[in-house]
Amino acid sequence: KAEEAERKAKEEELAKQNKKNAEKIAKINDLINQGNANLNTGKSGDALKKYEEAVKFLPIDQGEPSFSSSKYAEIASNLYDAAEREKNPETKSTLMNNAVKYAQKAIEKDPSNAKAHFILAMNAENNKDAVTAEKELELAVKNDPNNYLYYYYMLVFLFYTIFLEYFYFNIFFLLSQIVAINAIIIVNNKIIKGGIDNSVPSL
Repeated sequence: KAEEAERKAKEEELAKQNKKNAEKIAKINDLINQGNANLNTGKSGDALKKYEEAVKFLPIDQGEPSFSSSKYAEIASNLYDAAEREKNPETKSTLMNNAVKYAQKAIEKDPSNAKAHFILAMNAENNKDAVTAEKELELAVKNDPNNYLYYYYMLVFLFYTIFLEYFYFNIFFLLSQIVAINAIIIVNNKIIKGGIDNSVPSL
């Protein structure tokens, strides 16, 4: 009887915890949805406030830290998409900075969060930070190898990186050849005109 009573007590406590978690999750999702609605109507300030309210309910009692990480990443993704659509430079910067902030929080909770790494990669690419972009893309692919989008961006990134390296190398080689040819022409002209002086030819 004592064991039965203890088992029932544990089940009741678990049911209470599950109910409490369910209520928190519903509240978090509702606030995030309200934030998304504000973003879609151009109310970025109100959206940020709703997101801040939502994360105050984190963490929950079960499924952590992955649940909190997923919610931070979800918010980061919404903000990143909004930033990409935004025309006003100041608002765009605010949205992007917050997207990065939430992505970093997602990774703090769960370093294997692929979506958060992808957002950081795209932000780095926008900022012409090729080293960070490549590193974050690799982490996104590593942690979600079934996501074709991450592979696509990785291939595009590598293609343009290799293309630009090849382009700049060939431009440098071509310019050096032009300089060398001009120098030879100048020297030959001096020889034809009757000798070479000791001065350095001007190119």
